[in-house]
Amino acid sequence: MICEACRQPLGEGQCPECRALASEMAANAEALEALRYEEMDPLQIRIPSRRPNYAWLAAAAVVLMAILLPRPWEKREPAPPPTLAVSEPLKIKMLTPDPTVVIYWLTDPKEEQR
Repeated sequence: MICEACRQPLGEGQCPECRALASEMAANAEALEALRYEEMDPLQIRIPSRRPNYAWLAAAAVVLMAILLPRPWEKREPAPPPTLAVSEPLKIKMLTPDPTVVIYWLTDPKEEQR
């Protein structure tokens, strides 16, 4: 990259920005050089076992069976079929190709219950 002030590569020119960048780069190089011979503690890595844990699989299977299988000790009565209580006539509107003609069909609730 080129410095906009001195038109030299960054860090190589004589402007204040380039001198500041060059001093920062030198300080970074010195810090990295000081870290080169520093020893670090060995890492403690725990490798997980390759065997699958079947206890979790068995527990999940038991829970699913308890939820999904029918329980013979619980006797359920069948729900009664729904009944419709119609107290007023049902009005059906039918449209025709002619927009001025509309057909209304009224149903009698007493005839439906027969």
